Amino acid sequence: MLSRRGEGHGTLCAVLSLILSLVVLISAQPASAGDGWGSVDCEQDPSDPACSIKVEVPGAPGSPGSPGAGGNVPCRMPDGTAVPCSVPGVGWLADDGCYYQPAVEMPSSGVPGGQGRWYFGYCGYPPNEDVVKYQWFASPPGPRQLADEAVRALRPPAPAIRLNPKPPVAQLVRLPSWVWLDPSSWGLRTATASVPGMSVTATATPTKVVFSAGDGTSFTCTGPGTPWKRGMNPAAKSPTCGHTYTRAGTFTLTATVTWAITWAGGGETGTAPALTTTSSLGVRVTESQALVTR
Repeated sequence: MLSRRGEGHGTLCAVLSLILSLVVLISAQPASAGDGWGSVDCEQDPSDPACSIKVEVPGAPGSPGSPGAGGNVPCRMPDGTAVPCSVPGVGWLADDGCYYQPAVEMPSSGVPGGQGRWYFGYCGYPPNEDVVKYQWFASPPGPRQLADEAVRALRPPAPAIRLNPKPPVAQLVRLPSWVWLDPSSWGLRTATASVPGMSVTATATPTKVVFSAGDGTSFTCTGPGTPWKRGMNPAAKSPTCGHTYTRAGTFTLTATVTWAITWAGGGETGTAPALTTTSSLGVRVTESQALVTR
């Protein structure tokens, strides 16, 4: 919803001035940088705290973090222009390229159903205060913006497939093969996006792994599988994840892991579409030859 103000609209100016003085800003607004946000050139200096979201991607136990996934990620307008993530006294940048803060006066269109509240914003950068836009948000623009950046920074690892017998040793026809994932490729992965005063962490949780055996069959495991250890019965089936090839040949075993994505921070929580990672392993299968003697 848009309303335009100009000369002769003194009443609206007074109302907006009152709003700006009374509105409760989204918690922990970032501090101004230098002589003010307007002096920051985000294209030339995207690492300036006024324009940047710092993304940290720690490693999970047994696995290092993703090289190059960290660093500073600037907030951007819909056209890709780097801009400050928030402007003091104006609000947080949203996906539509406008800066929003909670509205004190409600627009005349009423309140949509569901949880949330009205925000008013100025669009563009520097924000154009001659055009006021009202928008209903279920989640405040600040946490949502940081959540989007944190989710984009997630780098779940590709599944590291393990087999017994261990390749390049061939699997045997009709003998159960134990299949599992190395611990380094299974477990929580997180990425945190933050600006001064607010942080949001996105978490990727593996929920299942689907194996395509390469022989026209597939099987699903809800966990990473059980590693085979020396001393176990090599003819026994895996209790959690395995496959039995019924013919000899060379096959491509492919694993696809599904990761559930959640985020939390700034007093808000949410979910994002699931991610998948995949990898493949060549498998040679042979028949055990029997020797017949008199």
